[in-house]
Amino acid sequence: MARVREAVGKVIIAVLVVSIVELALILPLADYIAMVFGGDPAAQKDAAFQIRIMISGIAAFTFQGTISFIYQSLRLTLFAVFFTVLRTGLLMVPLMILFANVLKSPLGLWVAYPIADVMTALICIPSLVLTLCCGPLRKRKTINAATDTDTDT
Repeated sequence: MARVREAVGKVIIAVLVVSIVELALILPLADYIAMVFGGDPAAQKDAAFQIRIMISGIAAFTFQGTISFIYQSLRLTLFAVFFTVLRTGLLMVPLMILFANVLKSPLGLWVAYPIADVMTALICIPSLVLTLCCGPLRKRKTINAATDTDTDT
């Protein structure tokens, strides 16, 4: 179990570093990225703003995806499926409807993405910590391939 915790810790640190690098690269370049939307300056300005909104939740989204993969690799598939459904179906869609109606503009749709990502990460991260510290893995038996015997993890 210690090996799993160590690996998960390294993965979380790597995801954090990659997310920070992505944010540092994409946020300042949003105006240049928006140039693909044509020569209309107003459209480019709107696109750059929307890119910044969407990318602001990238770290949280990356954590959620990574944690889902970790749960799959630990054979806790229901957790992985739950967190995927949590983000898309249970949080994002209702938040899109809510913010679109509250803000009375398409901006509400864009704002819902990073908010759903952050909310999902705020649920995923503590859940993973609890799973690794005192959850179902603590009592699970595994087969030691070297000795072909059952061992507690």
